[in-house]
Amino acid sequence: MPSALAFTTCRGRKFGKSTILSAKLSELEEMPNDELNLMVMDVVIYEQDSRLKLGAVQENGNVAPLSTWTMESSYETDANDMLAFVVDEDDVFPGLDSSEITVLKRLEGDDILSYGSRQVGGGKGLGNPHGEESEIVYYLDRSVVEGQYFKTTGSDLKISIKMNEELEHLW
Repeated sequence: MPSALAFTTCRGRKFGKSTILSAKLSELEEMPNDELNLMVMDVVIYEQDSRLKLGAVQENGNVAPLSTWTMESSYETDANDMLAFVVDEDDVFPGLDSSEITVLKRLEGDDILSYGSRQVGGGKGLGNPHGEESEIVYYLDRSVVEGQYFKTTGSDLKISIKMNEELEHLW
């Protein structure tokens, strides 16, 4: 039987099966990757070396870790506090396959996830002279990123965030 994880937001509100449609994140459970029907650009919570991490599915079907340069809000609405993440070019290939990680949940819903893009290298310059190269920006709600997770065995877990200040673009 797969181990289940439950989720509590950073504000202490618990979500369970009964609120699956309105919850920011419901119970998490280990599932074979083929049952998740993962597609390119899907954002997932995965477990590697007993740590929870965030990743995005790449063109080759593997998961690449998501990285950020700051824990400051990228934008806020009345309902959301969104943080920006990208896939570091050093992590794209080959990525992580199903033998290296266990995907626990595909994140879904406009209330916790959105997408954008930014020009590589901050725009035009030596590395991107015409401003044509861009990368996907994954915006995730702070409650998902900083939420408290716990296994049914009683161990508390938080998502381990991959920080890389070199990913910041100064305009």
